[in-house]
Amino acid sequence: MSTATHKAGHILDLVITPRGDNVSDVKVGDLMSDHRMITYKLDVKRPCLISDWVSCRQWKKLSLPEFANDLCASQLVNNLDELADLSVDKLTDLYNRQMSELFD
Repeated sequence: MSTATHKAGHILDLVITPRGDNVSDVKVGDLMSDHRMITYKLDVKRPCLISDWVSCRQWKKLSLPEFANDLCASQLVNNLDELADLSVDKLTDLYNRQMSELFD
């Protein structure tokens, strides 16, 4: 500001913006209280909208009895002895793969 913004003749009000933002048409108006009204135009750039594609399952269409039957027939429940020697990573992969197949 280069003009007094306070009724006592001091510059007390500032317009502070990030570097690169353009402030123009700055006007110091009439007293609103002990300070004058400051108006200005601020040229800011809108960030680009980023959209992501999200897919989800239709959980309302899930048949719980059918899911329960499919789960009982899956590798996660049958032949548990075969799973005993698998590492945690392999068990996690099996779980993720089986559950994806069951829900899809």
